[in-house]
Amino acid sequence: MSEFKRSKRIAVAALAAALAMPVLAWEARDANAATAASSEATGIRITMNGSLFQPETPALAINGTIYLPVRDTGELLDTVVDWHGSVKLVSMTYPKLTVRLALGSDEAIVNGKPRKLTTPLRSIDGRIYVPMRFFSEAMDADVSWQPAERTVAIKKKDEYAIGGGTWINRETGQLYISRPSNQAPVEYGRLETTGFKGELALYGYGHDGLYLFADTYGEPKERKHDVYGVFILNKKIVAQRKATYSGRLEERFGTSYQYLDENAKKWVQVYLLSDGRKVAFFSADGIVIREHDLTALTGKEDNYAVLGAGEDFIVVRPESTGYVTLINLKDRATAEMYDKLLKDADLERVLGQGGTISRDDIQFIGEDRGTLYFGYRRPNGKGGYDFVRLSYVLAAGLVNVEPNGPYG
Repeated sequence: MSEFKRSKRIAVAALAAALAMPVLAWEARDANAATAASSEATGIRITMNGSLFQPETPALAINGTIYLPVRDTGELLDTVVDWHGSVKLVSMTYPKLTVRLALGSDEAIVNGKPRKLTTPLRSIDGRIYVPMRFFSEAMDADVSWQPAERTVAIKKKDEYAIGGGTWINRETGQLYISRPSNQAPVEYGRLETTGFKGELALYGYGHDGLYLFADTYGEPKERKHDVYGVFILNKKIVAQRKATYSGRLEERFGTSYQYLDENAKKWVQVYLLSDGRKVAFFSADGIVIREHDLTALTGKEDNYAVLGAGEDFIVVRPESTGYVTLINLKDRATAEMYDKLLKDADLERVLGQGGTISRDDIQFIGEDRGTLYFGYRRPNGKGGYDFVRLSYVLAAGLVNVEPNGPYG
C-alpha cells in the first residue's frame, strides 16, 4: 500500500502555519471519553483512495465513531477546516461546499441548510475532534470501516489541488479562493492551461492579488516547471502569464514593487508578470504600464526568471548561466552581479563552477532609494551556509556589506 502524500495538496511554504485551536472550556464527559478512547487510538488506520494517511495526531474511536483533529481532517480531505474558539464553531470550506458545526449542537449547516448529526464534536486534551464520516460524506466521499484491519477506507474524486485557502481544478484550471479561509470559496477564473503535468504548488504571492503557481514534472535530471503568474483584481483574474523553466526552480520571484510618485506625493504599487522572455508592468487597476523584452535588453536568447524590478532596473537570472544579472533601464547596460558583489575566494568559487551548476548563490532582496540589496550564501565548511548581506548603489556602482560581514 502506498503512503498518502501531503504533496498532493498545493505546497505553500510562505503561507504554511499551524492552525491555532484554543479551547476555552470543554465538558467533563469529553475528558472522560478521551481516557476511555485512548486505548483504542493506537492501531486505527486511515486510507484515502487506497493510500495510507498518517495524521499528526492519532485517530480516536469513541462509541463506535472515528474522530480526527481539525487540522488532520482538513489535510486528509483537501479542505480548509478551522476551529473558531470565540464562538466554539468548526467550519470546513471547499469549492461549492461550506460546512458549519458548533460544539454541543446536534446539527450542522451544510451550504446554508441544516443537517442532523448522529455524533457531536469532541474537545479532548485541548484539541477539537470532528467525526470523520460526517465530514467525508458531506463531500460525497465513500467511507467504509474494515474491522479486520481496523481501517477507515475513504474514496473520493481527487479533483483539486489545495493550499492556503486556494484550490485549482486539476482538469480545467479553475481557480477558487477563500478569503478569509472560513468563507465559501469563490471562483476567480481559469488558468490558461491545456492540462497540468505534475505536482502543483502555490509557489508565492505578492501584495494583494498576485499569485504564482508552479507545475513541476519530469525526471529529476530533466525536471521542468511551468510557472503561472496570475493577477487578481476584484475577485477576478485580469491578467496572467506562463513561463517554463528547466532544472532547479527559482527560490524567489519578483512579483511587485513600490515607488514614490513625487508629484502626487504618494506611493504607487506596480505588479510584475513574466513569460520568461518578456516582463509586463501592471498598475494596481490591472492596466499594462509598459513591457520589456528581456532578450532584447540583454542581447541573449534565453529564458529569464525575474527576481525583482524598479522604475529604472530589472534583476533577472538567465536559465543558461544561473548568474543574477542587473539590467539598468536608464542606459540599457547589463552586469552579472557576482562580478560586482563578490571577490577573493567567493569569486573564484563562482568562476570555478565551469557551468556545472545553475546558481551563483546570490539572491535579490529588494531596493530602497536607489540601493539594491542582495544576499549571498557562502559555504561555511561545516556542511551549511553563512548568509552575507550585500548592497549595490545603482547610480554609483558602489558595493557595501553588512557591518559584521566578512568584507567589512
